[in-house]
Amino acid sequence: HGAPTIIGVDVARQGGDRSSIFVRKGRDARTFPPIILKGAKNDVVAGKVVEQLELLRAMGYRPIVNVDVGAGTGVIDILHMRGVKANEIDFGGSPYDGDKYKNRRAEMYGRSRRWLMGGCLVDHRELEDDLAGPEYRYTDRGDGAAVVLESKDEMRARGLASPDVGDSFVLTFAEDVVREDLYDLFSPRTGGSRKERIAAGVGDAWNPFDT
Repeated sequence: HGAPTIIGVDVARQGGDRSSIFVRKGRDARTFPPIILKGAKNDVVAGKVVEQLELLRAMGYRPIVNVDVGAGTGVIDILHMRGVKANEIDFGGSPYDGDKYKNRRAEMYGRSRRWLMGGCLVDHRELEDDLAGPEYRYTDRGDGAAVVLESKDEMRARGLASPDVGDSFVLTFAEDVVREDLYDLFSPRTGGSRKERIAAGVGDAWNPFDT
């Protein structure tokens, strides 16, 4: 029950793309199937996010919301006006692990790949296609190689659809988040320092980051 609950929101960029909302709770990405909205306006997408938030809170969870800022600015603004805190995630932004990944998008897909070794994923054909679709390569930055995924335009050129559902899933890996049962002790996104965790009695024996 203490595993973090994260909502990933990928907002449609073009007319044929879909907005997608994905809920993951720790190692469980099967209980809540993705919500896919085609041609939905920002207020409709934001409304669906709020509905999911209210449902999860009624179940006793304390969800965190990650929204792709690339096309999601309008949705983020509406959520903020409705009192919902949303983390603005830039797919092209700097990764946490810059030694391994070129950008945030590659890092999120890399994290999700590691998670799949022990996580439960919903049986969903579009999600499966989205996660298997993007190709990757290594780019030489002068100080080493880093993983980068092909762009959505490159995927379309190969005849593949935009990985909207997959992007909403990987958005749940955008931040390191603390377990819900430690929210009152630490910041949900940072989890506190090692010294603070030891002082609180959790230390290194219980890693609070169950992503």
